[in-house]
Order: sequence, then structure tokens, then C-alpha cells
Amino acid sequence: AMRTSERATYKNGEKTGLWEEFYENGVLKIRGNYKNNLPDGPWDYWDKDGKQTGAWEYVDGVAKLVE
Repeated sequence: AMRTSERATYKNGEKTGLWEEFYENGVLKIRGNYKNNLPDGPWDYWDKDGKQTGAWEYVDGVAKLVE
């Protein structure tokens, strides 16, 4: 199984701001934002070859599929 690495910001123990997750090969896997420890706004997803696999829009932690 491939391991992933994360780049995230925490404030008072809660996720906030930009969240990025990378595949072991360095390719970006997930990018989005957290607000009050919940996913917020547009989130994009890629496969290990860098091809976009999905886009979601989060409102107060609830996802809606964009494409």
C-alpha cells in the first residue's frame, strides 16, 4: 500500500486552512480547506498519476459532488 503525507494547519487542536495530502511519489492526492475542523469550500482529488478524479464542494462539512 502506498503511504501518504499530509500538509495541514492546526489551531487549538482543530484543522484550519489549507489541507494537502500527497502520494508517496510526491504527487498531490487531495487539496482543500478546513474551517472549524470541518471541510469547507472546494476540494479536489487526484490519482497517483496526477489525473484529477473528482471535485467536491463542502458547506459546513457536508459534501456536494461537483464533477
